Amino acid sequence: MQSDLVERERGDEALADELECAAQGGAPGVRASAPGVTRTGERDDGAQRLGERGLEREGLGVALADERVQGEERRALGLSASEKQAWRGREGPASEREARFVDQRVAEVDILRPRSRVLSSSTHLRAKLKDVAIAGDPLRFDSGAALLDARRSASAPRAGMTWPVVHQAHRSGANPMGRLQDKVALITGGNTGIGKAAALLFAQEGARVVIAARRAAEGERTAAEIVARGGEAIFVPTDVSRAADCAAMVAAAVKRYGRLDVAFNNAGVEQAIKSVPDLEEDEWDRVIDINLKGVFLSMKFQIPEMLKVGGGAIVNTSSVGGLVATPGLSAYVTSKHGIIGLTKVAAIDFAARNVRVNAISPGGTHTAMFDKWIEDGAVEQRVLASHPIGRFADPIEPARVALFLASDEASFVTGVALPIDGGLVAA
Repeated sequence: MQSDLVERERGDEALADELECAAQGGAPGVRASAPGVTRTGERDDGAQRLGERGLEREGLGVALADERVQGEERRALGLSASEKQAWRGREGPASEREARFVDQRVAEVDILRPRSRVLSSSTHLRAKLKDVAIAGDPLRFDSGAALLDARRSASAPRAGMTWPVVHQAHRSGANPMGRLQDKVALITGGNTGIGKAAALLFAQEGARVVIAARRAAEGERTAAEIVARGGEAIFVPTDVSRAADCAAMVAAAVKRYGRLDVAFNNAGVEQAIKSVPDLEEDEWDRVIDINLKGVFLSMKFQIPEMLKVGGGAIVNTSSVGGLVATPGLSAYVTSKHGIIGLTKVAAIDFAARNVRVNAISPGGTHTAMFDKWIEDGAVEQRVLASHPIGRFADPIEPARVALFLASDEASFVTGVALPIDGGLVAA
């Protein structure tokens, strides 16, 4: 029995390799080990031959099914005793039992077996993929969208969970623009630096942007710049250390645009370099209140609005200071470590309700705040030396990562603190 399963698995993987090669149409990078797949002229014949082989293997699966149901593979899939009994009690022709077996196996194998290919080696997915072939071509699938649809058709999500949406741009094979199309995005600290870069980028990707910050002149200019480029944006004066302000910025977003889908909690302040005994209490409170408490208060009011529309995505700005210690920055490092902890807890709390929460941890980035901090040439050289890439980031670089985490492209990513640091943490 074990040898039959091993041989069948090897055969499935070999067939998947040939399917993958045929799907590429003989493009550069086709493995030489896939016999019978040529670079030109044999696509139709190859598709027919592989289809026949797929049917043969499905027939083999039918022939061995009753043994598998009672055998080691069935037990390996972890069915409970009650599920096994329910299975044995089913009635109907063997072909129908086989269909149900295949459908049952879809959900379990998808969880238990990691996949490294867009085209799976599993028998059940070959059957399911027939129903989602694009334009009559059974070997072409764009960006995994068809595979995701196949898995959706095979098993339903657990109670309280929803499947991620694959953006239409990727279904059509188009350039991945409009990744936040028609979504409402709230950005704290969106008037300057990384926040401003994100505001412009999110608007470019189709979002209606709400900028929340303390300095009104800069915030209004950023909103006006978005509107001048053909986007939609408003500015809401906000001090994120105050609960009333955080509630008001969320209310303003919902009042203007009707919903809230994305939040980028980016507002923050720096700290003067001082040891713990030299740091005054009011300095500590200022950094903690804005950097850490501000993220807490923002999410406190953002998450309920996202739940009303079926979910959303939150990205919090931490720092490499949230991953490693920096001498003389006790309040700042504490606040940024706290953001990562808060991010992970919120991610777990709301994962099953389709609210994803992640953090970015930028290294040195040329913002007004950072450039002021490294005005001393000696400090600049010391900080630069800690970045193996040999430079500091431009604000657009962490903004792009925030866009990814906020978009449906990151639909299976939550609870992550992603370094954007030129190798600082790795070194």
